[in-house]
Amino acid sequence: MNRPAGAVAALRSRLTELAGWRRILAALVLGALSALMLPPFHFLPLGVAALTGLVWLIDSARGPRGAFAVGWLFGFGHFLAGLYWIVNALLLFGWQYLAVYPIVVGFLPALLAVFIALTAAALRLTPLDGPARILAFAGWWVAFEWLRAVLFTGFPWNLAGYAWTFSDGMIQLASLGGVYGLSFVTVASFAMPALLADGARPRRAALS
Repeated sequence: MNRPAGAVAALRSRLTELAGWRRILAALVLGALSALMLPPFHFLPLGVAALTGLVWLIDSARGPRGAFAVGWLFGFGHFLAGLYWIVNALLLFGWQYLAVYPIVVGFLPALLAVFIALTAAALRLTPLDGPARILAFAGWWVAFEWLRAVLFTGFPWNLAGYAWTFSDGMIQLASLGGVYGLSFVTVASFAMPALLADGARPRRAALS
Protein backbone atom coordinates (compact mmCIF):
# COMPACT_ATOMS: atom_id res chain seq x y z
CA MET A 1 0.00 0.00 0.00
CA ASN A 2 1.39 3.40 -0.98
CA ARG A 3 1.81 6.13 1.59
CA PRO A 4 -1.26 8.29 0.70
CA ALA A 5 -3.54 5.25 0.66
CA GLY A 6 -2.03 4.09 3.94
CA ALA A 7 -2.73 7.46 5.54
CA VAL A 8 -6.33 7.36 4.32
CA ALA A 9 -6.73 3.80 5.60
CA ALA A 10 -5.42 4.88 9.00
CA LEU A 11 -7.89 7.76 9.08
CA ARG A 12 -10.72 5.41 8.17
CA SER A 13 -9.67 3.01 10.90
CA ARG A 14 -9.65 5.74 13.54
CA LEU A 15 -13.09 6.96 12.49
CA THR A 16 -14.79 3.58 12.25
CA GLU A 17 -13.37 2.36 15.55
CA LEU A 18 -15.07 5.17 17.45
CA ALA A 19 -17.83 4.02 19.75
CA GLY A 20 -20.44 5.49 22.05
CA TRP A 21 -20.63 9.26 22.32
CA ARG A 22 -17.49 9.70 20.22
CA ARG A 23 -19.14 7.98 17.25
CA ILE A 24 -22.29 10.05 17.76
CA LEU A 25 -20.26 13.25 17.90
CA ALA A 26 -18.27 12.30 14.80
CA ALA A 27 -21.46 11.74 12.78
CA LEU A 28 -22.94 15.05 13.96
CA VAL A 29 -19.75 16.99 13.19
CA LEU A 30 -19.39 15.42 9.74
CA GLY A 31 -22.97 16.39 9.00
CA ALA A 32 -22.38 19.96 10.09
CA LEU A 33 -19.21 20.14 7.98
CA SER A 34 -21.12 18.91 4.94
CA ALA A 35 -23.41 21.94 5.16
CA LEU A 36 -20.39 24.19 4.63
CA MET A 37 -19.96 22.94 1.06
CA LEU A 38 -23.22 24.73 0.22
CA PRO A 39 -23.92 28.43 -0.37
CA PRO A 40 -22.80 30.88 0.83
CA PHE A 41 -19.64 29.08 1.99
CA HIS A 42 -18.71 26.65 -0.82
CA PHE A 43 -15.99 24.91 1.23
CA LEU A 44 -15.93 21.92 -1.12
CA PRO A 45 -13.05 20.04 0.58
CA LEU A 46 -15.19 19.82 3.72
CA GLY A 47 -17.90 18.19 1.63
CA VAL A 48 -15.39 15.62 0.40
CA ALA A 49 -14.27 14.86 3.96
CA ALA A 50 -17.84 14.69 5.26
CA LEU A 51 -19.31 12.40 2.59
CA THR A 52 -16.25 10.16 2.59
CA GLY A 53 -16.52 9.84 6.36
CA LEU A 54 -20.24 9.10 6.13
CA VAL A 55 -19.61 6.21 3.73
CA TRP A 56 -17.04 4.78 6.15
CA LEU A 57 -19.44 5.09 9.08
CA ILE A 58 -22.19 3.40 7.09
CA ASP A 59 -19.89 0.53 6.08
CA SER A 60 -18.87 -0.03 9.69
CA ALA A 61 -22.41 0.20 11.08
CA ARG A 62 -24.03 -2.87 12.58
CA GLY A 63 -26.66 -3.54 9.96
CA PRO A 64 -29.30 -1.28 8.43
CA ARG A 65 -30.50 -0.03 11.82
CA GLY A 66 -27.02 1.09 12.76
CA ALA A 67 -26.63 2.75 9.35
CA PHE A 68 -29.99 4.49 9.79
CA ALA A 69 -28.83 5.86 13.14
CA VAL A 70 -25.53 7.10 11.71
CA GLY A 71 -27.33 8.66 8.76
CA TRP A 72 -29.84 10.38 11.03
CA LEU A 73 -27.09 11.86 13.21
CA PHE A 74 -25.24 13.06 10.11
CA GLY A 75 -28.46 14.51 8.72
CA PHE A 76 -29.32 16.26 11.97
CA GLY A 77 -25.91 17.94 12.03
CA HIS A 78 -26.24 18.80 8.35
CA PHE A 79 -29.63 20.48 8.64
CA LEU A 80 -28.95 22.02 12.04
CA ALA A 81 -26.00 23.87 10.51
CA GLY A 82 -27.58 24.43 7.11
CA LEU A 83 -30.84 25.98 8.32
CA TYR A 84 -29.25 28.65 10.50
CA TRP A 85 -30.78 31.31 8.25
CA ILE A 86 -34.32 30.54 9.44
CA VAL A 87 -33.46 31.59 12.98
CA ASN A 88 -31.71 34.68 11.61
CA ALA A 89 -34.89 35.58 9.75
CA LEU A 90 -37.03 35.11 12.85
CA LEU A 91 -34.69 37.29 14.90
CA LEU A 92 -35.61 40.22 12.67
CA PHE A 93 -38.95 40.23 14.51
CA GLY A 94 -37.39 40.20 17.94
CA TRP A 95 -38.70 37.68 20.44
CA GLN A 96 -42.32 37.54 19.28
CA TYR A 97 -41.71 34.19 17.57
CA LEU A 98 -39.75 32.72 20.45
CA ALA A 99 -42.21 29.82 20.73
CA VAL A 100 -41.30 28.50 17.30
CA TYR A 101 -37.54 28.62 17.82
CA PRO A 102 -37.37 25.09 19.28
CA ILE A 103 -39.29 23.80 16.25
CA VAL A 104 -36.86 25.40 13.85
CA VAL A 105 -33.74 24.50 15.82
CA GLY A 106 -34.73 20.98 16.79
CA PHE A 107 -37.79 19.50 15.12
CA LEU A 108 -37.21 20.54 11.50
CA PRO A 109 -33.60 19.27 11.31
CA ALA A 110 -34.68 16.07 13.11
CA LEU A 111 -37.44 15.49 10.55
CA LEU A 112 -35.33 16.24 7.50
CA ALA A 113 -32.52 14.04 8.84
CA VAL A 114 -34.75 11.02 8.23
CA PHE A 115 -34.13 11.32 4.48
CA ILE A 116 -30.37 10.99 4.94
CA ALA A 117 -30.96 8.19 7.45
CA LEU A 118 -32.95 6.31 4.80
CA THR A 119 -30.13 6.91 2.32
CA ALA A 120 -27.65 5.35 4.75
CA ALA A 121 -29.88 2.36 5.48
CA ALA A 122 -30.49 1.79 1.77
CA LEU A 123 -26.77 1.83 1.05
CA ARG A 124 -26.13 -0.64 3.88
CA LEU A 125 -28.61 -3.00 2.22
CA THR A 126 -27.03 -2.59 -1.23
CA PRO A 127 -24.75 -5.57 -1.97
CA LEU A 128 -22.11 -3.71 -3.98
CA ASP A 129 -18.44 -2.88 -3.53
CA GLY A 130 -15.92 -0.59 -5.15
CA PRO A 131 -17.01 2.29 -7.38
CA ALA A 132 -20.46 0.71 -7.83
CA ARG A 133 -21.05 1.16 -4.09
CA ILE A 134 -20.27 4.88 -4.31
CA LEU A 135 -22.50 5.30 -7.35
CA ALA A 136 -25.26 3.52 -5.47
CA PHE A 137 -24.71 5.88 -2.55
CA ALA A 138 -25.10 8.86 -4.88
CA GLY A 139 -28.18 7.31 -6.44
CA TRP A 140 -29.87 6.72 -3.10
CA TRP A 141 -28.91 10.22 -1.93
CA VAL A 142 -30.53 11.81 -4.99
CA ALA A 143 -33.62 9.61 -4.74
CA PHE A 144 -34.26 10.73 -1.18
CA GLU A 145 -33.35 14.32 -2.04
CA TRP A 146 -36.10 14.22 -4.63
CA LEU A 147 -38.57 12.74 -2.15
CA ARG A 148 -37.71 15.46 0.34
CA ALA A 149 -38.41 18.04 -2.35
CA VAL A 150 -41.89 16.72 -3.15
CA LEU A 151 -43.35 15.08 -0.04
CA PHE A 152 -45.60 17.10 2.26
CA THR A 153 -45.41 20.13 -0.08
CA GLY A 154 -41.62 19.65 -0.29
CA PHE A 155 -38.55 21.34 1.11
CA PRO A 156 -35.89 21.37 -1.64
CA TRP A 157 -33.31 23.21 0.46
CA ASN A 158 -29.61 22.30 0.69
CA LEU A 159 -29.60 19.98 -2.30
CA ALA A 160 -26.07 18.74 -2.91
CA GLY A 161 -26.03 20.22 -6.40
CA TYR A 162 -26.28 23.72 -4.95
CA ALA A 163 -22.62 23.41 -3.93
CA TRP A 164 -21.68 24.52 -7.44
CA THR A 165 -23.73 27.71 -7.74
CA PHE A 166 -20.48 29.69 -7.75
CA SER A 167 -19.16 27.84 -10.81
CA ASP A 168 -20.55 28.77 -14.23
CA GLY A 169 -18.83 25.75 -15.72
CA MET A 170 -20.21 23.13 -13.34
CA ILE A 171 -23.79 24.39 -13.30
CA GLN A 172 -23.96 23.83 -17.05
CA LEU A 173 -24.39 20.15 -16.15
CA ALA A 174 -27.80 21.08 -14.77
CA SER A 175 -28.93 21.69 -18.35
CA LEU A 176 -28.51 17.95 -18.93
CA GLY A 177 -29.68 16.36 -15.70
CA GLY A 178 -31.19 19.18 -13.69
CA VAL A 179 -30.13 19.93 -10.14
CA TYR A 180 -30.55 16.26 -9.21
CA GLY A 181 -28.11 15.20 -11.90
CA LEU A 182 -25.68 17.72 -10.49
CA SER A 183 -26.35 16.35 -7.00
CA PHE A 184 -25.51 12.85 -8.26
CA VAL A 185 -22.19 14.02 -9.72
CA THR A 186 -21.40 15.94 -6.53
CA VAL A 187 -22.12 13.13 -4.08
CA ALA A 188 -20.43 10.48 -6.23
CA SER A 189 -17.25 12.51 -6.71
CA PHE A 190 -17.08 13.73 -3.11
CA ALA A 191 -17.56 10.23 -1.67
CA MET A 192 -15.25 8.45 -4.10
CA PRO A 193 -12.13 9.01 -1.90
CA ALA A 194 -13.66 6.47 0.49
CA LEU A 195 -12.36 3.82 -1.93
CA LEU A 196 -8.75 4.79 -1.21
CA ALA A 197 -8.98 2.83 2.04
CA ASP A 198 -10.66 -0.22 0.52
CA GLY A 199 -7.42 -2.18 0.53
CA ALA A 200 -7.46 -2.11 4.32
CA ARG A 201 -11.24 -2.16 4.67
CA PRO A 202 -12.46 -4.90 6.97
CA ARG A 203 -15.50 -6.92 6.06
CA ARG A 204 -18.70 -5.11 6.81
CA ALA A 205 -20.35 -5.87 10.09
CA ALA A 206 -22.96 -8.58 9.69
CA LEU A 207 -26.46 -7.38 8.86
CA SER A 208 -28.77 -7.40 11.82
